[in-house]
Amino acid sequence: MDIKIYIGIAQIFLSSITMTIIVCGFFYSRKHFKILRSSHYIERYNSSAMIVIKTVVNDFAFELNELDENAREERASSLIKSRKSEDLKLKSQLTLLLNLFTELAIAFEGGALDEKTTVKCFHVVIPKYVDRLLPYINECRKSEDVFSSLLKFSETLEKLEKKIN
Repeated sequence: MDIKIYIGIAQIFLSSITMTIIVCGFFYSRKHFKILRSSHYIERYNSSAMIVIKTVVNDFAFELNELDENAREERASSLIKSRKSEDLKLKSQLTLLLNLFTELAIAFEGGALDEKTTVKCFHVVIPKYVDRLLPYINECRKSEDVFSSLLKFSETLEKLEKKIN
């Protein structure tokens, strides 16, 4: 055999190894950035500004859940229609939190987030908030088609959590 044949075989072998490294690097980078994006949402959810918002939203959620079903709907409806300063602030904080969750849902649906990281971090949080704030969410949805991604995402998280564990 001629030396040129050995060199050709070596080049093919080295090219194969190089392509394998490039492909593996691509997939590892993609996974890494999905985890980073998931971590970004975790940081936003745990930020000091969001802690204040979550405190107010939790107070409202507990207030809603102490009422019977009809009173919950009435309270949610009156909050949406209210123009009182304190109600406007509460609506603003509810919107900020629910929009964060909706943004997370859309990123998850689009494949921009790491499934395992997102499920492990939010599988309790989002379904809990959706359940507690459902009367408010439903009232919002009567006038606009909002939070549909969030509702779907909440169900998906519960299913995936069971699948992963």
